Amino acid sequence: MTTIALPTSTLAFPANFVFFPDQNIKRRSAVEPATLSQKSFLPQFFLVGEIVPGWEVIQPIALDIQHDEDGSVLVSDDSFYTYGCGETVQAATHDYAVSLSEYYKILSSHDDRPSQALFNLLRQYLRPI
Repeated sequence: MTTIALPTSTLAFPANFVFFPDQNIKRRSAVEPATLSQKSFLPQFFLVGEIVPGWEVIQPIALDIQHDEDGSVLVSDDSFYTYGCGETVQAATHDYAVSLSEYYKILSSHDDRPSQALFNLLRQYLRPI
């Protein structure tokens, strides 16, 4: 698997922010919702390490890349159903990282059973540093 480090100056990504593209992914002919049991056929990469200041992905998260008709980029995961959008993959990934860290904060503040189950899953992938 090839590791690609993206430029950090434009979006102020931490120096150790790394993408792991999956070279064996085929494109879908149409965008379809995926479930946890489905393998994505969208272009995909893995997110790991410090994603925004104060937050670290401790277990790689697979992100799908989709390009909208207006040229914008959407990255999303099939585990937490979180997404980010932007003009580039880097911008969309940054938006995703902010959304994921906010999701962590929201889930941590709820004490109901479903939220706690989701929070326990998310804590296996993301932690504050």
